[in-house]
Amino acid sequence: MTRYARGMILVTETDVYLPGELGYGTEYPLDPGMPAGMTAAIVVFGIFFVGVVVTMVALSVHRYRKAKSQGIDLLTVDQDLAARLMQSEMLRPADGTAGAAAGGAAGGAAKPVEERLRELDDLHERGVISAEERAEARAKILGG
Repeated sequence: MTRYARGMILVTETDVYLPGELGYGTEYPLDPGMPAGMTAAIVVFGIFFVGVVVTMVALSVHRYRKAKSQGIDLLTVDQDLAARLMQSEMLRPADGTAGAAAGGAAGGAAKPVEERLRELDDLHERGVISAEERAEARAKILGG
């Protein structure tokens, strides 16, 4: 192979190659044809990607340590929250039959009759329950 310096044209015994053909560019003898800014873009993306991964790991470690210091097990937190929700006063039925065992275990007391009747009247005034449903619920509350 013979290379002539003029215009970086490669001349062989059988062919003539222009700059960019066969991987020969104008700047480097073995230029693969990659645009000049592509290498810089790849390096910037790699640095950015590594930075994001390091940040995610650091945040995960910080959250884990914070949860452990507060006595929270991150592997079972959803089950713990579900158990607390099931034992809450908000989900206990007005008649107290279904949630009484869970509420008793948690140390909760039943609501006074007056408060339950006020809640029932409020639900009826807002249109959440009908007059018939209100009458049935009042009978259950006052009956037992």
